[in-house]
Amino acid sequence: MRKRIAAGLLAFALAFTAMDFGGLVSIQANAAGLVQVTEENQSNFHLNGDYAGYYAIADKEDLQAFAAKVNAGEKDINAVLTADIDMTGEDWTPIGDTDKGYTGTFDGNGHKISNLVCERTGDKQVSGLFAVLMENSVVKNLGVENGVFTSSTSAAGAIAAKSRLGKVINCWNNGKVTAHDFGGGIVGSSQGWIESCKNSGSVKATWGWGRSGGIAGEQVCDMNSSKQYVRTYIKYCYNTGTADGYYAGGIVAYQGYKNQEACDIISCWSDAVMTGSITGGIVGSLDKGDTIQNCVFNTDRFKGQVYNKNQNGSVKDSEGMTTAEFASGKATWVLNGKDNSLASQAKWFQNLEENPDAYPVMDGTHGKVYYLEENDTYSNHPGSMEKNEISLVSGTQIERTSDNLSETKPLSLKKNEVFNWKGDGAIEVDYYLDEKAQIPTTAENSGAAKKGGAPALPGQYYVKVTALEVEDFYQETSEIFSYQINFDAEIQMEKIAGSKSIDYAYTGNPRELSFEKGRKITWSCEETPTSVKTTYYKDRGSVLTNAENAGALTEGGAPADKGDYYVKVEMTFREKYKSESDYLLYKISDGEIEVTMDGHSEPYVTLTEAFRDTEGKTAQMKLLKNIESVREVEVNSGNLILDLNGYRLQNLKRTTLNQDASLKITDSSETQTGVFYGTLLERV
Repeated sequence: MRKRIAAGLLAFALAFTAMDFGGLVSIQANAAGLVQVTEENQSNFHLNGDYAGYYAIADKEDLQAFAAKVNAGEKDINAVLTADIDMTGEDWTPIGDTDKGYTGTFDGNGHKISNLVCERTGDKQVSGLFAVLMENSVVKNLGVENGVFTSSTSAAGAIAAKSRLGKVINCWNNGKVTAHDFGGGIVGSSQGWIESCKNSGSVKATWGWGRSGGIAGEQVCDMNSSKQYVRTYIKYCYNTGTADGYYAGGIVAYQGYKNQEACDIISCWSDAVMTGSITGGIVGSLDKGDTIQNCVFNTDRFKGQVYNKNQNGSVKDSEGMTTAEFASGKATWVLNGKDNSLASQAKWFQNLEENPDAYPVMDGTHGKVYYLEENDTYSNHPGSMEKNEISLVSGTQIERTSDNLSETKPLSLKKNEVFNWKGDGAIEVDYYLDEKAQIPTTAENSGAAKKGGAPALPGQYYVKVTALEVEDFYQETSEIFSYQINFDAEIQMEKIAGSKSIDYAYTGNPRELSFEKGRKITWSCEETPTSVKTTYYKDRGSVLTNAENAGALTEGGAPADKGDYYVKVEMTFREKYKSESDYLLYKISDGEIEVTMDGHSEPYVTLTEAFRDTEGKTAQMKLLKNIESVREVEVNSGNLILDLNGYRLQNLKRTTLNQDASLKITDSSETQTGVFYGTLLERV
């Protein structure tokens, strides 16, 4: 209790601070510590959708407080889960455990409530997360896992013990349900609607005439507030848990009938074991006007029929089949209406060729199922259609196709580089932050122009490409593959060379860089990197320098001995984006020419390098050794004096002197034995 009071005080303090300073979001809390969502604070809860007025349920204390409010009379309040909740060690009284029940909306938001134990022994005490769902109530998008729900005198269900025109949508249970009379994996006694739910937990009804079903113990219609009986249904549900009772069914134990109105079970399947006196793969018993349509069950698990007892109900296109037939696609085809023309309206999907599914799934990213009459088989594609090929095109070159889009090597793109996707039909490309394709790109997280659009910021992304179905071509969807935009950094060697590198580990032809002994490398780029790593090699990338082979102080460190080496730099930007230079040939020698300019003398390894650094300047060059040059030398600008210093300069190519340059060749040695040999061309 102390914790809840403290939380309440904190919430009021935040609200008060917001009024004083205007910079914080006001959070409204009641005395119990529950926080209501508003338009202003909704982003704090990471909610997508309009949840204004809902109570945010973040932990077990919030859930208990919400139940207490409903059971105190606030039957129509709404709630949304903002996190998974563990109810270990908590006593539980179901929500709506009054004559008025619950009439609001409870949105699980994809979260789960785990380890909830509700054991009730009092007279007519029901067990479940909810007691009774009344007309207009909705419970959706919620999982109940590892729970125990027991009523020794009445009904029990993991989501709700009873439903009186309430709706339960997209909920699941894997816990244990034990009821006296009506036990259901989702709802014990359902006089409402259940859609897109699944159960894998065990269900049992202990009464001599008890009713136990994978989804609901019983299903009947009910009278609404206008005093009219309303037909109810259970559809698009499946069960893989056991059911044990006098009446037991894979989906429902007992379908009832009231005042000329009944109920339906549509497009449901069961892969479960049922035990009892009146048992059926889908229903134990159905009554007048009740229907079972497009439902299937596994005969390898239950050796029986769709139903055991039929009192003038209707069964259409429903049957039992083996595990192998489930895997073949037959079950999915039956569930979707046994008509290829209905494939576009399918609720159930199943991969049959690539990454095959053993059972139907309610996931539209999996394949549609068609029946091929000519060979009595099932396929993800109509027999007359061809594969809609997807190609990734850069310019006119096809980089990848449907068969190799998801290669191990990530698709590595330069920043602002454009690739086109081509197919036989329209192409849809969706981008995500995660490899399961659950978090789409947005302007905030990737700079994308729209949700799921192409990212603009550097980083690691994932792509799914779909070529839509067109005439004669079936829809083709690529696997999810990685999409990498590298950091666009220009790495430069100070005063030596530029090396623009985008791709990770680019290893093109090495550039030749020559350095005199003792000269150090300085790397630079426009943005300051988080870290810089320079590595030296004895050969191109496999043998690191060390004390023995290069005189380096550390392995991979700067060489000190004369010789030919390779050097490579890796820079990290903003702590996560990387850019690498290519391998550069790095020569160390004593130098062959000394350059004096601006009052400073410095040895250079090559004549070409010396001419480059003296452009536009007044400088004196002095040979330190005999030089034989095999490269054409061009003097662009500057006032230069070349002192042969008694050595021989032989240029096997020509030396070109441009208009803005002057070159004077002298010999300061005492012996006057210096020689310049070659062709000197003056450009006018």
